[in-house]
Amino acid sequence: MKGTTDAFLEQRHLELEAKVRAFGDQRLRPIAHDESQPARTTRDVVSWLAGVGVLSAAVPAPHGAMDLRSLVVVREALAYFSSMADTAFAMQGLGSHAVSLAGTDVQKNRWLPDVVAGSVIAAFAVTEPEAGSDLDGIRTRAERAPCGASTV
Repeated sequence: MKGTTDAFLEQRHLELEAKVRAFGDQRLRPIAHDESQPARTTRDVVSWLAGVGVLSAAVPAPHGAMDLRSLVVVREALAYFSSMADTAFAMQGLGSHAVSLAGTDVQKNRWLPDVVAGSVIAAFAVTEPEAGSDLDGIRTRAERAPCGASTV
């Protein structure tokens, strides 16, 4: 998208793109293909993403500032430099999505600011013998039952 003028992108999106590309040039490009550089951990990359302020695009308001165009701009710019950085960014959003969507206010206030600050790594894991990680193939279901009742 570099230098793009697009009816779908507002000035703020273009500024966000420029900020992420500058970050990529400064932090990600030097280590992308340089075997003399020590391997970076996901925690390092998430900390860097928080430092540049882009993790707010992974979490909806009021804890973040996600809109779809910002999300796409950040992911495209990060992926240009580093699949690890793009994946780390995406996982902060995917891993915190359940809390954003269905968490209590206490849970949202406890976890989402930390996701945006990069002080926690958000993740999710699912697997079943028949489905592996195919979410459409998951058969386990949760049902509400009175306290103490068994649904086995």
